[in-house]
Amino acid sequence: MKLLSKLENGDLRSIGKANEVVKQIGNSQNLFDEVFQGIFETNPLIRMRASDTIKKVSHNYLGLLKKHKKKILSHLQHFKQQEVKWHIALMVSYLTLTKKEAETAFTEFSQWIKKDDSRIVKVNALQVLATIAAKHPTLKTKIIALIKKFWKTILVMVFYEILARVGLIKKRGKRHETNQKFLCFSDHFFFFNG
Repeated sequence: MKLLSKLENGDLRSIGKANEVVKQIGNSQNLFDEVFQGIFETNPLIRMRASDTIKKVSHNYLGLLKKHKKKILSHLQHFKQQEVKWHIALMVSYLTLTKKEAETAFTEFSQWIKKDDSRIVKVNALQVLATIAAKHPTLKTKIIALIKKFWKTILVMVFYEILARVGLIKKRGKRHETNQKFLCFSDHFFFFNG
């Protein structure tokens, strides 16, 4: 629990010392396992930072995540915190799934797209579904049907997220500057600095 204590303090707008913990874990399965347990902590700050840390380490050392595949998949419907869901979706996209596991993931991530309020959760869930479709052609038709059903919503949220990630629009209710321009896309207006 020594590493988890480094993920305390501050608020959900900051990753705190998560990058420092990523470096400390390196490719150590024991340290990875210790921080992985933080995803299930009662403290939402530790859950968020632990999931961020685990996602980053997994990206470089995929083998460390494999032993936790069952636990992640069995908890998909129980993850409620959006900051955790952002990272869980990407972690699942790193995993090799059996047909049954892919079907479970499809069911759960479809719900995230349909019901979650977070654009990032929706975009990351869409990304994992695209990865699943590429590896499991039998699910491709279902995934395409889902995209067709929600295409307008998906297109708007992906477009918004891309603009936000490249810094063309401001997020989280920050005040917009007076020299801003706006872009109308579908039924939504997005503001960006010109």
